[in-house]
Amino acid sequence: MIKFYFKVYKKLFLMNLSVLTAHRAAFINHLVGGTVWGIFSFIVMLLLTHNVQSIFSWNKQEILLLTGILGVVLGLFNTFFQANFDAFPNLVNKGKLDTFLLKPMDAQVLLTLWNTRIISLSRALIGLVFIIYISINYNLSLSLIGIILSLPLIVLGLGLYYSIWLIVTTLTIWFDRATNIVELLHSLQSIMRLPPVVFRELSFILFLVLLPLTIVAATPVGVIMGRIDLGSIALLSAVSLLFLFISRKFWLFALRSYTSASS
Repeated sequence: MIKFYFKVYKKLFLMNLSVLTAHRAAFINHLVGGTVWGIFSFIVMLLLTHNVQSIFSWNKQEILLLTGILGVVLGLFNTFFQANFDAFPNLVNKGKLDTFLLKPMDAQVLLTLWNTRIISLSRALIGLVFIIYISINYNLSLSLIGIILSLPLIVLGLGLYYSIWLIVTTLTIWFDRATNIVELLHSLQSIMRLPPVVFRELSFILFLVLLPLTIVAATPVGVIMGRIDLGSIALLSAVSLLFLFISRKFWLFALRSYTSASS
């Protein structure tokens, strides 16, 4: 089964690559635009933290490192999933979801991997370069064990963010005219740029709502810096796996209420 899905995704990836390279001018334009925007976002963070030494218990270096890791996570998410989630509300609204449901493979997998924005890999690469720059410029003594342990945590964070998007966009099966629902999650990306401690002064319920977003990139930062907090690692692992499970069940439950275009 895994081999079958890998083969299908390989064909989808090659299809997206051929579309991307079919028009060279557009390819270069998107590459330059994405690169400039990615660099600009990191420059803004450097300017904002120029006179800042710490935010609560997080120092300046950790905040900048958080920005870099978040850039990697969002770059990977934009590459493999973002275009599909952006298109999902319109697919439901226009009755085009049927096309995916009738395919001889899992509809969730096919829907969320159909389009690949290969050009968005530049954002992840810029985030990686920014991490290296921060490490050298501020003489950060990063732990090799921490770097290795952070890799699966980044994957877990990516899975958590994927689950949140799946849950929210699945709501359009009931509210098919809410095509702008994805803008809500785009606006919430700014929350992920701040450490979780910033939100502890909020009400307990609101803090719990925002917690999954705040730990996506914050947990790998602590591990990379050598603070191997087993509690934080366990929290990210548990929340990520829980949300993956909930989002899957919620998706299957929502499909029972879906009315096809032919109905």
